[in-house]
Amino acid sequence: MLIDDDQLFNFLNRRIVEKLQVFERIEVFNNAKIALEQIKTQQFVPQHILLDLRMPVMNGFEFLDELEKLPQSLVGQTEVVILTSSLMEEDREQCLQYKRVVAFLPKPLDATKLTDCLK
Repeated sequence: MLIDDDQLFNFLNRRIVEKLQVFERIEVFNNAKIALEQIKTQQFVPQHILLDLRMPVMNGFEFLDELEKLPQSLVGQTEVVILTSSLMEEDREQCLQYKRVVAFLPKPLDATKLTDCLK
């Protein structure tokens, strides 16, 4: 699952992820609230989420807060990779406090770094 309000980043990130051939299905959302609803209604339970932090409607931190509240039966072993333009150390530290966050990567997405953190 890719969640970013920037259509260009979603397009580019999808292409990179497709080339890696590590996911059987890729869903793209430009709104974190809609992505969360997909998980809640079990329309899509992702193994991995690439999440931007700075978005309107629902930001990445709000998404992570809501994801943490969901029962294990809905989220399974979902891991989150933060993919952001934020260079603030406070953001990185805050993100890594969430149990599902496995990496904090800068934009643009680097295929090698993504592969390394998913191992």
